[in-house]
Amino acid sequence: MAVFRSIEQTFRAATLALITLWGVESAEAQCVAERESYFVMDALSGQVLLEKDAGVRVQPASMTKLMTLLLAQEAVDQGLMSVDDRLVIASNTSLRADMERLSGWRGSVRLGDAMKGAAISSYNDLAATIAEYTAKAYKAGRTEIEFVTLMNRRAQELGMGDTQFYNASGLPKRLVRVQAGGSTTRDLALLLKYISDHHPALAALLGTKEDKVRGQSLKNTNTLLHNVSLAYQNIFGKTGYTCDAGYALTAHVQQGERRVIASYVGGKNAQEREKAFVAILDQAFAVPVPKKPEGEARIHQADLREPEEIVCPAEAPDGLECVR
Repeated sequence: MAVFRSIEQTFRAATLALITLWGVESAEAQCVAERESYFVMDALSGQVLLEKDAGVRVQPASMTKLMTLLLAQEAVDQGLMSVDDRLVIASNTSLRADMERLSGWRGSVRLGDAMKGAAISSYNDLAATIAEYTAKAYKAGRTEIEFVTLMNRRAQELGMGDTQFYNASGLPKRLVRVQAGGSTTRDLALLLKYISDHHPALAALLGTKEDKVRGQSLKNTNTLLHNVSLAYQNIFGKTGYTCDAGYALTAHVQQGERRVIASYVGGKNAQEREKAFVAILDQAFAVPVPKKPEGEARIHQADLREPEEIVCPAEAPDGLECVR
């Protein structure tokens, strides 16, 4: 029995090593998504065009990076940090596979380049690096976990009531079934709509087909950008993959004068994701054009910096506690 246990332990160790080298997506290619969910809205009016299980919580996977990048962009816009700031790449994050791909990025990296790597090629370690630096800029701490508090607070401010982020990248903490936390396709579409309405520079970054940083090529993981046969324009967004979510995508797409924002979860592979996403878009664009809204509902940009001083009353009301 001891021999068999030894063999089993060796096999597990070897499997884990292979997963680390190949990365999550290739290692979990046999996973089947728990459900298919989608949500499509008109990008101008916010009118719902199509939906299926849009309020059911799913795993956001790397679409999580939309919030990470939004908080970084807002910190830049507020003058709390600059795209030319140099960041030390996080060393205690995600998978070694990312660090292998980031061999040319070792040491420090410009914030702007880190944002490119996270947005275009979905690098998890760069997302964690951005998180740590942005948390410090907001005076909210120095760790990715402290940054997650900012993410969840911002999600509530944006009306993403069914969302709870658990890290800055969306990478599962384990390479099997993921833990508590998640979002919905409706919430993810709301997040991208906010980016579309208020942050054109970030939208442009999310729609970059390819770029090169430090001699390393970055190619966007969104296959819609590379499919020249599609009659769509102004495509930007973020892909995602986990075992539970399957292959997922939240994207802004334009056809003629119509613009929609769609979020989809549940593809069996990248090709099936694109096929399903395009089919959903075709249905959405066939829905009659909604009337233009008379007024625009605005979500104000948040100041997530912690107050410098909290004054506690001498006696707190019953049932409440003031933490000093």
